[in-house]
Amino acid sequence: MHETGGNELRWEIGPEPAFRGLLLLCGVVLALGVLAEIVEVGLGYPSVYGLRPRFDLDGEGTLGAYVSALMLLAAAALLAVITVAERRDGRPRWPYWALLGLGFLWMSVDEAIALHELLNRPLREILGRPAFAAAWTVAGGLIAAVAALVAMPLLRSLDPRRARLFLLAGGIYVGGAVGIEYLGGMLIEGGLRDSWIWSVELVVEEGAEMGGVALFLYALLDHLRASGRILRISLASPTAAGAAPPTDPAALRLRGGRPRRLSGIGARAATRARRRRFARDPTDQPA
Repeated sequence: MHETGGNELRWEIGPEPAFRGLLLLCGVVLALGVLAEIVEVGLGYPSVYGLRPRFDLDGEGTLGAYVSALMLLAAAALLAVITVAERRDGRPRWPYWALLGLGFLWMSVDEAIALHELLNRPLREILGRPAFAAAWTVAGGLIAAVAALVAMPLLRSLDPRRARLFLLAGGIYVGGAVGIEYLGGMLIEGGLRDSWIWSVELVVEEGAEMGGVALFLYALLDHLRASGRILRISLASPTAAGAAPPTDPAALRLRGGRPRRLSGIGARAATRARRRRFARDPTDQPA
């Protein structure tokens, strides 16, 4: 929702409109990914002048990867906002929000540059499965389990409905990023890389990942709203955003030609100092 007033443009980001917009964005990305799979698997055109790989759901530097990274970054930003708000309110659980925000920041970076792929080679050697393309998911599942245990005190402190939303969002995301990708690794190991079942696995995996993050963003915005806060983005010209400078002589002191507002105590202290100077030197008139 946006409102305009004079030279000000303001957006208030509510949970429901944001969720609908995110679902639409995810739907467009998935539709383009499905089209890319049809072009490659169905029609036999793997490149199309280099355009098709840009919309591939399996790869780095693609539209899907960038959208997922930005959504994770948005979650990290919202968690930072909640951390500041919780700390100002004196609530003891704010470190959990901060830790969660750092985790999502790392996930955003990882989604963009695929750091998790570095785990594949050593884990293949440990597992004794040299053709297993998704070996990192073994470590990913363990990390997700530890993260869930660490976040449990925070979940217990939330409203039951909101806690269920967080758990559902996390389950959908981890199910796609770890569970379904593990199945995809098994398909590659079985020689089904360029098959329709592989294409379906890709769509379900990416859909679960993006859908889970979208639901998590909805839950975060809903949490902000329940705590009496609204996420608002405001753009205004200096004349609309700034207040007129104060003109009360008791509230101003000139220093270097620039006015500075003083508190009531500061103004009285400045007046006493000028009177003391005048008592020592009558030619120094108080302002």
